[in-house]
Amino acid sequence: MGELMGFLENPVTLLEKLSVLKSRYKMLCAQLEEISKEQKESMGCIHATLENTMKMVQALQRHTDLELSPLSEEEQTAAQQLACKTVKITDPPLEEVIMALHA
Repeated sequence: MGELMGFLENPVTLLEKLSVLKSRYKMLCAQLEEISKEQKESMGCIHATLENTMKMVQALQRHTDLELSPLSEEEQTAAQQLACKTVKITDPPLEEVIMALHA
């Protein structure tokens, strides 16, 4: 309570402290924006890698005539979520790559 009375008695001190707080707030907002941007980029890379991996496994299964086992409920849910968040990939289809390796 005494500190509050000190601020009320000296508005200049209160304004100085407010200025410091505003500066810290702006700095934290800038850091948060950078973290958010990096997180989105990382998630995009993870989704792209996972999608490529799934496509590669499916292509290998087809190429080797392995029987495709049905996905579990958990795998189906994950595949649906991945399909909603997929990042476009410019690489050639994996089947083409596999066929070129065996040619």
